[in-house]
Amino acid sequence: HEQKIAMGAQIREELEAEYHGDQQHQQDQDSAARSISNDLADQLRNQLLQVKEERERWAKEQEDTQRKVLNSQVQFEKVREAFKKKIDKEKARSKDWEKA
Repeated sequence: HEQKIAMGAQIREELEAEYHGDQQHQQDQDSAARSISNDLADQLRNQLLQVKEERERWAKEQEDTQRKVLNSQVQFEKVREAFKKKIDKEKARSKDWEKA
C-alpha cells in the first residue's frame, strides 16, 4: 500500500514538474513574442519618422524651387522691361535722326 502511495506521489511530482516546465516554456515564448512585437513596432516607428522627415525635406525643397522660379520670373521681367525701354529709346533716336 505504501508503495502505491509513493508511486502516486512520484507521478504527481513528475506531472507537476512537467506542467511547470510547460508554463515556463509558454512564458518564454510569450516573452519572445513580446520582444519581437516591440522590435517591429520600433522599426515601424523609425520608418514612419524617416518618411515624415523625407516628406518635410521634400516640401522644403519644393518651396525653395518655387521661390527660385518666382525670383527668376521677376528678374526676367525686369530685364525684359529694361530691354524694351532700350529698344524704344533707340527707335526714338532713329526717328530723330530720320527727321534731321
